[in-house]
Amino acid sequence: MGTLGVLLVVAQSSVWDSPWVGASVLVVSAVALGAWVVVERRAAAPLVELGLFGRGGMVRANAAMLASGVGMYLLFSLLTRYVQTPQDAGYGFGLSGVLAGAALTPFSVLGFVAGRLAPWLAVRVSARWSFVIYAVFVVLAAGTFAVTRGSLVATLVAMAVLGFGVGGVSAIMPRLVLVGVPQQETSSVLSINQIVRSVGFSIGSALAGLLLATATPADARFPDDHGYTIAAGCVLPLLVLAAFVILPSPRVAAGRDARGSRP
Repeated sequence: MGTLGVLLVVAQSSVWDSPWVGASVLVVSAVALGAWVVVERRAAAPLVELGLFGRGGMVRANAAMLASGVGMYLLFSLLTRYVQTPQDAGYGFGLSGVLAGAALTPFSVLGFVAGRLAPWLAVRVSARWSFVIYAVFVVLAAGTFAVTRGSLVATLVAMAVLGFGVGGVSAIMPRLVLVGVPQQETSSVLSINQIVRSVGFSIGSALAGLLLATATPADARFPDDHGYTIAAGCVLPLLVLAAFVILPSPRVAAGRDARGSRP
């Protein structure tokens, strides 16, 4: 909760009106985190067994969650902003808050479907490849939005495809992060992974705002339409990075196949 609180504070633009105030928040947060790590490592019964998080599989899973979280929420922020942009900007659909919320229905429905499919897919292609498949859907959503966002129907399709990717990544991640974790540590490991995901979402939201701000002319109220294309294109390297991190090297994969293990 402390980490999420810091993220909420940092996200407030007023914090950065005075750069030293924003920098002070970050410094104090880093010191507090360092102190917590020291206390946890010295405690006889730590709240979180930090030694677990140095394992290769867990490092890869959390790194993939962070990168994919940034990409997914970057695109989500673009979509929700775009559909609410007034048409006098030269693009957008001018949806009200209520209608913009209704536009998230396909996102939620397909996310639910992806979550239900995750166990079935993991059995057939492994959890790692399931993650990659869901990451591909996020990239497809970004491509659809970048190319066809002039159509509301196409934008809703992109929203639905993104929901399928987000729901799938979220559903398959526990299988990846819990490999080799003692049962008594599952709750703390999953909690840390949720924090990593929230950090990724926060960074993605901030990145969307930054990219659109750089695409906004000095005398304009709204960013140029091409700014959305550039921002959507940034989703691709983030999801490719996440997929690259989560997949083991060919030699490691061959060793696992020989032992009959398919995480």
